[in-house]
Amino acid sequence: DGRLSELTEEQELALVANLKLLLVGLLAINHWTAADILRAYRLTQAELLRLLTRLDRMRVIDLLSENRIRVRMARNFNWRKDGPIQRFFQERVQSQFFESSFAGAEELRLIVHGSLSSRSNALVQQRMRKIGEEFDSLVEQDRHLDHALRTGNTLVLAIRPWELGLFAE
Repeated sequence: DGRLSELTEEQELALVANLKLLLVGLLAINHWTAADILRAYRLTQAELLRLLTRLDRMRVIDLLSENRIRVRMARNFNWRKDGPIQRFFQERVQSQFFESSFAGAEELRLIVHGSLSSRSNALVQQRMRKIGEEFDSLVEQDRHLDHALRTGNTLVLAIRPWELGLFAE
């Protein structure tokens, strides 16, 4: 259907080079309206229009009449593996995300440990992908709700063969 499953390296580099462009890009691809962005962030209408126009020229969104935004990303969209966006989040966002105690009513950090065969690890990864698909489906379902009824959420599922550095020494 012409929707993007991944941005180019150049598109991702342009986003991480300009924090306001990155913010507006992330909000736009998460189906925020221009009005929602203006209400929530200190941007002028002219500044927002410049950023949306740049995202349109980059082919990340389609900017329609009356500043309506059409997302060009497919529902199964992924950032480039070890690309500029993933590196940005690893360097600047990831540690901040995990500073939480995860004790709030809408928070959960699940940590389990055990020895798995390669086959069992592959099964867990398959189930993790299914949870990611379910999350995407709920995002799509909820995007039609008023913005005030939704909050940004991040879901991180992680699994890998790993040993604490202290133990490796």
